[in-house]
Amino acid sequence: MSFGLLAILLAGCGEKEEAPSSESTDPTTDWATEDSDTDTGDTGDTEDTDTEDTEDPEDTDTEDTDTEDTDTEDTDTEDTDTEDTDTEDTDTEDTGDTEDTDTDTGSGTDSDGDGVTVEDGDCDDNDEHTFPGAAENDSATDCMTDVDGDGYGTKTPTGTAVAGTDCDDTQSSINPGVTDTPDDGIDQDCDGVDATDPLSNAVCDPTFAGCTEQDFASNDFTNTTGPIAINMVAMQPYSPKCLTVKVGQTVTIGASNGHPFRKVCAEDTIMDSQDGDTSQVQFTFTTPGYYNYKCAIQSHVNMVGNIKVIP
Repeated sequence: MSFGLLAILLAGCGEKEEAPSSESTDPTTDWATEDSDTDTGDTGDTEDTDTEDTEDPEDTDTEDTDTEDTDTEDTDTEDTDTEDTDTEDTDTEDTGDTEDTDTDTGSGTDSDGDGVTVEDGDCDDNDEHTFPGAAENDSATDCMTDVDGDGYGTKTPTGTAVAGTDCDDTQSSINPGVTDTPDDGIDQDCDGVDATDPLSNAVCDPTFAGCTEQDFASNDFTNTTGPIAINMVAMQPYSPKCLTVKVGQTVTIGASNGHPFRKVCAEDTIMDSQDGDTSQVQFTFTTPGYYNYKCAIQSHVNMVGNIKVIP
């Protein structure tokens, strides 16, 4: 019993000694705790700093988002491209205007490209030479064919085209508007026959006084009304020397005592009664042909003239 009691007492004393030992350790523990608190404060500061740092990057990210907004402005630039697309739309509108212009000139079917549509009366839309008004000298409205472009429609059209008056639609020199050349075997004026020279049976000289057909054509007085005067010029040819008139017209020729009139050749007797006159002579022609005359003085060889009279 004494040994056991002693052990208990010793054990109890040991526990009491450990308590002070624990208390003596507390200061160290307190410092450690304070250090831990300091660390906790530092951790708090770190967390705060981290939070602020985190916010700053986030703010920076937000600014980056503003940069994205700038990208959005770039997108506005793309909108500018869209405005360029609007410019293309403007081109489309221009194209529309062109189409409108086509519409103004007549919309419809125009396969031959002659500018007149079927809807506007083109009776042969496979022939560019056939359309209303093609032969304006025949008709400004009828659908005719004019291949040679002389303004006269062919007499023998195809399909539903209206017949014109051109007897040869391959030659622009042949149509009712030209003068037929006599005795050449060609009906130039489309009257059905070749013209004959009304002066082919003339008895007088067409070349008298050196006259040519060009000379006669240059002095054509067939459209003149009233008497046509031929002037006498001493020692020179009569003026005009060569001229053309038609049946029914009147010509006067100058004469004088020093330069009397002399008939050389006439198609009829019209000059006979005035042959040798010394004053102005006058003739109204009734017979086609040539009328040759001169000054009656033999030495005045240059005083000559020639008159061509046509029907």
